[in-house]
Amino acid sequence: MEVITTTLHSGGKFGGNAYAVSGGLHAVGLSAVNALSAHMVIEVAKDKKLYRQEYRQGKPVTAVEFIGAVSNRRGTSVSFIPDTEIFGDHVRFKPSTLYRMARTKAFLFRGVEVRWNCDAELITGDDKTPTEQILKFPNGIADYLDFLMKDRSSLTAKPFTGRIEFPNNAGAVEWAICWPDDFKDGFAYTYCNTVYTPLGGTHETGLRAGLTKSIRAYAEMTGNKKAGEINFPGKRNFFVADAR
Repeated sequence: MEVITTTLHSGGKFGGNAYAVSGGLHAVGLSAVNALSAHMVIEVAKDKKLYRQEYRQGKPVTAVEFIGAVSNRRGTSVSFIPDTEIFGDHVRFKPSTLYRMARTKAFLFRGVEVRWNCDAELITGDDKTPTEQILKFPNGIADYLDFLMKDRSSLTAKPFTGRIEFPNNAGAVEWAICWPDDFKDGFAYTYCNTVYTPLGGTHETGLRAGLTKSIRAYAEMTGNKKAGEINFPGKRNFFVADAR
């Protein structure tokens, strides 16, 4: 516990096959948060035992302590307070930003339940962020696309959705695509290992190229003489994709 919270690049991401999918540079974010916090506490419940350690400004102020036995808890909890010596006395989190991040993760990890809770005093002005909500979406990014479309109609009765697992644990790709039946602009949201990729990447380029090729092939099969002019996607499409 102390190593990964106080030492950069100390996680198991780069060796040992600890896990195949991750986002960010392992142990960098946690170590940075610790260094920028006036107070941080980590609790780990494992094998029905609870452990705890406290830190201040990146340094441990207690040893890893065994708190006691627990029978109905497992996993890790992290709580921290930003250091006002670094960020100033008026530092605060923006609830709407954190809520969107939590909701997006719930969409990308189908079936996972995220329990959102925010102090009502932090939600000010026109911010409509809920104070409490359970975020759980059994259909993953298909539910994400439905949420984004809201009341907009589509050219197809159902969106084009799917998921492919590559052999030899080489990863997977999941997608949800539709074409809005209106003249408003569409959007593309792509992710890699659940991390938003606003600048695209090979995962998005490959999806666009594959769809262009497929639509052109269908147009040629149906005798459309302008099939070669088809370019996907323009501003009429709307899709979400995640590569892992």
